[in-house]
Amino acid sequence: MNTNLAQNSYDFTISGVTLQTIHSKGYSLKDPISTTADYDQINNLHVTLNRITIDKGTLLAKSPNQINNDWLTNSTTADNFLDKHIKQLHLFINAKRKQPATVKMLNCLLSNLLNAHNTQSQLLYSRRKTDSNYKTVPKIADYLASQGLIYNVIGKANEYQGNQSFMIPTDKLIVEMKAAKVRVMLNNDAPMIEVRAAKVNGKRGDNLSIKRIATRQNKLYKSCIESVQAHNKLWLNHEVTLDDRHLVPFVNRIFNLSLSNGGRFYGASHLILPSQQREQLLIDGEQTIEPDFKAMHYCLLYAMEGIELNPLINDPYIINGYDRKTIKLASLVLLNSENIPAF
Repeated sequence: MNTNLAQNSYDFTISGVTLQTIHSKGYSLKDPISTTADYDQINNLHVTLNRITIDKGTLLAKSPNQINNDWLTNSTTADNFLDKHIKQLHLFINAKRKQPATVKMLNCLLSNLLNAHNTQSQLLYSRRKTDSNYKTVPKIADYLASQGLIYNVIGKANEYQGNQSFMIPTDKLIVEMKAAKVRVMLNNDAPMIEVRAAKVNGKRGDNLSIKRIATRQNKLYKSCIESVQAHNKLWLNHEVTLDDRHLVPFVNRIFNLSLSNGGRFYGASHLILPSQQREQLLIDGEQTIEPDFKAMHYCLLYAMEGIELNPLINDPYIINGYDRKTIKLASLVLLNSENIPAF
């Protein structure tokens, strides 16, 4: 079987103007797609509609982020900023009355776009008619692009793979947000915890009902969310920045199958930053440090057996004849795997 895919080329069509053709090198099933697209060129485009349509092939978001539906904008003057765009959006879509779902999603997308700017990422979204947000997100994206507030990259499915659309905030939007002192905040009804369902045929189903879990395991449920609530409440009065960009500090906990499995904290912007950038984080303008707990997984395992392990003396990742990095990676993947027989 020949796994090499044919070479592709694709054009950017913006406001009726076709830019230079971008060529992808093609790829095999073993190698990721590699393109020569320059994202700085995209960010520096001066166009009216800011609409980029991929006719053929693919352009992948370099540092993609999914829409976080639990975020909204908030500041002392953000309401004026939001109200202005709510009115203009309703005129753009010819809405006869205020549409609560559209307003809520506009607020959500603006907060996600601010985070995309602060984390130098791209905001993925779907224009598929089968998507749950199809009635709101695409038309909001088109509105923001028409106002010069985003670069709207519209993907097109082809015979090899579906292309995800994504947005990039423009300087115009960021200037407006800074003037309004906009910040990303948590929705009042944002869930503090999630419990993931089991995988069936390699696909995970919908999350388990938190209401049902809270009813049946109320005491355990409360103990699981207390730490998350305390963390998020603390950050309401503080800020974390990286190179003068505000990051999102709010988290939730994700469990697997039940409240007895998992519970790791996710969601905060700094959790996915490389160590070099984490060293530059400031909290309320003050420098930070990040303690490193050496071989924590194995220290906990030994402790469960009543054995004290000092990893500074007995490094569990050192095995004669093998590279330490390889042993660490393989053993931690095995330790945290849900499917041991697969190994």
